[in-house]
Amino acid sequence: MLLAPVDSQFFVAFAVTMPYSKAEFGADKQGRYEVAIARAAGTVVSNVDIVSITEAELRRGGIVKVDTKIRTSDASSSSAVLSTLGRGVALKNLLNAALAAQ
Repeated sequence: MLLAPVDSQFFVAFAVTMPYSKAEFGADKQGRYEVAIARAAGTVVSNVDIVSITEAELRRGGIVKVDTKIRTSDASSSSAVLSTLGRGVALKNLLNAALAAQ
């Protein structure tokens, strides 16, 4: 998939929860996360944006919610990304596999 404009009005947005504290989810892990998401979506890493990272504490450790946006050039490209990623359990399994590979 081609590089989408930074100000593109076309994108796919979703949130992923990860078993890290905000401090643990530093620049290195963020970079690997972006690569994994790009590979899972069939796009280039430059189209993946981490919009925000918020932390929620658990009993032992934390989790982060990573709000993510994949920019596309047009509506049909957004549809293609959605189709590639899937929904529900299929999306979860695809992302887990891509993240594990990183």
